[in-house]
Amino acid sequence: MELLADATRRRIIAMIAGRPMRSSLIAYELGLSRPAASRHLGLLEAAGLVRSFSSPLDGRARVCSLHPGATFPLIAWLAETGVGLPPPVGDPYLRAAAEMATATDLSTDSST
Repeated sequence: MELLADATRRRIIAMIAGRPMRSSLIAYELGLSRPAASRHLGLLEAAGLVRSFSSPLDGRARVCSLHPGATFPLIAWLAETGVGLPPPVGDPYLRAAAEMATATDLSTDSST
């Protein structure tokens, strides 16, 4: 899942994991232009992680949600990265690597 190496796409997944959101709200929340958010969403949709549909309230608006079939691939990807796991107990090198990955790679820095 090289697609999720991008922090913006990880943030989009995290945002819509809880509830479907309009693509314009995703763009606003992330501080992206609508075309930039649309490009990210298009890549996620092409990969089968996200689905979009017309809003029942306003047919012009697109609503995005996690694709129901994406749950297990996302969990598998997270398991491989170690996200959410406690740092390893025994090996100090592994602990330092886990702490460094958490501090740099997976930060929720709003500037990205």
